This record gives sequence, structure tokens and C-alpha cells, in this order.
Amino acid sequence: MISPRPYQLEAIAAIRARLAAGDRRTLCGLPTGSGKTFTALMLAESMGATSVLWLAHRDELITQPMTAARQISPSRRLGVVKASRHEPDADYVFASVQTAWRTKRLAALAAKSWDLVVVDEAHHANARTYREILEAVQGPVVGLTATPERSDGSALDEVFDSIAYRMDLLEAIRKAYLVPPSIVTHPIKVDLDKVAMSRGDFAQGALQHELMAAGIVDAVVQAWQAHAQGRKTIIFCVGVEQAQAIAEAVPGCAWVSGKTPTGERRETLQALKDGRVSVIANCAVLTEGFDEPSIDCIIMARPTKSKPLYIQCVGRGLRLYPGKHDCKVVDMVGVTSRHTLMHAPVLFGKVAEEKVASPECDPNPFRDEIMSDDYWRQQYERQIQGLTRERRGHLRWVTVDGGMALAVGTAGTLLATAGEQGWTLVALAEGQRKALANGYIGLELVQGLAEDYVRRAEASGLSNGGQAWRRDTATRKQLDLIAKHKLGEAQTKGEAADLLTAHTATAWYNDPATSKQLYALRKRGVSIPEGATKGWAARCFRSG
Repeated sequence: MISPRPYQLEAIAAIRARLAAGDRRTLCGLPTGSGKTFTALMLAESMGATSVLWLAHRDELITQPMTAARQISPSRRLGVVKASRHEPDADYVFASVQTAWRTKRLAALAAKSWDLVVVDEAHHANARTYREILEAVQGPVVGLTATPERSDGSALDEVFDSIAYRMDLLEAIRKAYLVPPSIVTHPIKVDLDKVAMSRGDFAQGALQHELMAAGIVDAVVQAWQAHAQGRKTIIFCVGVEQAQAIAEAVPGCAWVSGKTPTGERRETLQALKDGRVSVIANCAVLTEGFDEPSIDCIIMARPTKSKPLYIQCVGRGLRLYPGKHDCKVVDMVGVTSRHTLMHAPVLFGKVAEEKVASPECDPNPFRDEIMSDDYWRQQYERQIQGLTRERRGHLRWVTVDGGMALAVGTAGTLLATAGEQGWTLVALAEGQRKALANGYIGLELVQGLAEDYVRRAEASGLSNGGQAWRRDTATRKQLDLIAKHKLGEAQTKGEAADLLTAHTATAWYNDPATSKQLYALRKRGVSIPEGATKGWAARCFRSG
């Protein structure tokens, strides 16, 4: 069983306390990338729940928790209620809201008494479909969201009795469960006072028209060239026309929208995961349910007043990932005298409001590009000073051919390997290879399983990248081993440790490819050379 992080244990205890106090429905607010899915599944296990209904509104929000459930609760029968699939008698049922709302499907779900009902992305729960489902089904309800408020002003307290637990972005970053943002502003000459409003934010059609007229495409190209080259980037757009135009202008950029056919969208997003595409422009599709930890740049090419929307967008880039130290956040900011815009510094304190409230300050700090950059850089450094230096919770993964390796002291070495449908994770210790996951998993679960393994081995001092010992001079024993295996050069203990970790993993990669790997590659039409190794097969999967 995987051990929850400390804040996840706190969240589980708080949720159970609210339910025990008589609340029928309660909310859990955790930042994007901090493990809401894992928390809810561990909550179910702690309650001894044998019947769980999981409600979500997107395909990705159905498949991802099912993958995690197979690891956390392998004895449970998993079922789906979505499109042509109707499996309400399973132990854990993952249901599409759009399908579950239909009369016959809802009747089947309502006939069963559920130990727990989970509402993913619960800030949508005020919609009619959610309300009618929650009124019909029986069981305690827990809502998961990174944004317990709605931008359109409708109150979630009409659906939920309480907020049991909440952790904000800054706290998650300070505790090193998310990477810190590196904030850049890139002003654009668009007058947002001209744009009509709809449900508390700018009307999409009107905003897209003004942005396109103001040259948003050229501005994004300039911002990408200046700040984002070499980073895996998501560009958030307001409409299809803008996303298409940006994809045509930025080299190697793809695009998707809510209207992109499901198969095509999956292929494009897989190309982003694999690295075949490094930049993707999107509108209305990647704000929720898309989990790719390697994203390390967000370009907000759509000004917004909505804090929930902004948090969802920026959160796509804050997940932990091997070798990732921060996430570049590029704000494309327009001119306004009557709107309060959302931008990155607002999420990490009150610096924006303090600036506006000060009578000696320009009420629009973005009007002057130089002033804007200097001002926000200074405020950013004050607000989250030292976050990138602490690094106390960041595991020191070493990139190896086809995957990643992590040293865990006397407990051996963890090796994460790319596969056809995701990643596998094994522990290499005392000459044995032990699988830590059942089949393929996502990188977020790789991180969670690795954290758990390190905690159990009491090896955080060896496995975390910010430890002081890594800067000490390499030992004679380390240098002798490096020389023996001709691994290169190292000056510090940290450099030497990384070389030796990579060597341990590489020895495994040179083993013959497994029959399972070869079978999967032949199905994809790959020609198998003589002497194919596990490392060669892993590279084939990663290259697509």
C-alpha cells in the first residue's frame, strides 16, 4: 500500500471528520498536481469502502483515476458508465456525468447504495446535470477541486455543506510538492475595456476578436522565442482561430480544441508526452484532466478575470518532474482601467492589490513594459524567496537512456522505464528486480511510488537533490568505481553519485529485451535487430 503524503493524511482525516459530524457533502481543495485523485482513493480505502461512484465530465478524468485505482485497490472490480459501456455493478464505478445523467443510467446508479461518491473537478457541481445526479444517488459525497470558487458567481455552498480541507498553491510550493513558477510579463496593446463580459469574465468571441486585431499571434511568437524555447510549453488561447494561427506561427507547435475529435486529440497529446511535439496551443481542452508533469512553461495568451480558470491553467506546469526546477509562466497582459486581471503574482500573495492600492503608483503596472518586468520580478523574489534553493522534497532522478533512475541507499536503485502505454517502475536491489507497480502507470504515480519507497527506506537524505553533502568533494571510493567502469569525471559527491546511479541502471538496460517488449514493438511494425536490449526497446516506445 502506498503511503499518503502528510497533507493527504490531514485531508483524509478532515473529510472523515466532516462526514462523521453529519455533512452529506463536503469539499477537498488541493492544488493541481498535488494528488487529489490519490487522496480520494486512499480516503475510500481508509473508510473500507467497497462501493465507490466516481463522477467526472471528461474522458481523461475517467481513465486516469481508473489507472491509479488499479495500483491502490487492486482487489476492487472496476467498471465504467460512459457511452456504450454500462457497468454499474462493479465495486468502483467511474461514470461520465453526461452519460450518468440519462434516465435509465441514472436509475441503475440510484438503485445502489454507495459507500462514497466522488465528484472530480467539483467546481462544476452547480450545473443541472451534477445536481440531478447527486440528488438521485445514495451515499456521502466528496468533491475534489483545485478551485473551490466559481468565476460566474454561483455558490458551491448550494451543493456542498462544507470545505473539509484546503491547501493553496503557495503552501504546496513551499513544501516542495510543486515546483515554483518563474514569472514573466509580456504586455500586448489591446484595450480590454472594449471587451464585453459574460458570466464574470471576458466574452470569448469578443476577446478573441480584439486579441487577433491587436497582433496576439506575433506577440506570442516573440514571447516564445524570448522565454520558452527549449521548454515543453502549453499556450492557452481564447478561441479556435487564435489557437490555429499560433500553431502555424510557432515552429513545431500543434493545436487542439474542445471540438477536436477524441482520437486526434489523444494522438496529439501523446505526441506532446513523447516529445515529438514540444509546444501545443489549445482552447477549452487542457485546463482540466490533462496531466503531463514534463510541462515546464505556460503561456497565458488569453487575459482573464477568472481566478479559478487561471489557477487551472498555471497548475498544468507546476507538477514535479525529474530535472525540472521551475515552470516559466508568461503572462500576455492587456491594458485596462476598470478590470482586475488575473496574473501570476496574485496567486502567490497580495502584491497586485498592494500595488494598485498605493496612491503614488500607476494603477496599471503593466502599462510600461520595463516597469512591469522590474516590479513583478522584485515582488516575486520577495514573495517566494528561497523556494528554488530549498529543493528539500525533490527526488534526485538521473536521466538514463530510455528512462530515469533514483538511488535509494542500501535499498537499491529505482528504475522508471518508458513503455507502450506509460511507465513501469522497478526496484533494483541485491541482484533482484521487484516491480513496484502493476503494469503501466503515469509519471505522477511514478513520483508518488518513489516517494513512498524512499520514506520506507528512510533514505531521504540520499535521494533528495538539495542535500548539502552533494557539494562535498567526491570520495576516493567513488572515484575508484568511476575510473573502474570508465564513467567520466566527477568533482563532487553529488556528481559522482549521479554517475554511479546511471551506471547501475544502464547495466539493466543492456539486458536482452523482454518478449513482452518485442511483441508490442512487432505489433507496431518495428523491425527487431539482433541483440535487441531493454534500453533499445524503451527508446522505441519513447520515440513513438
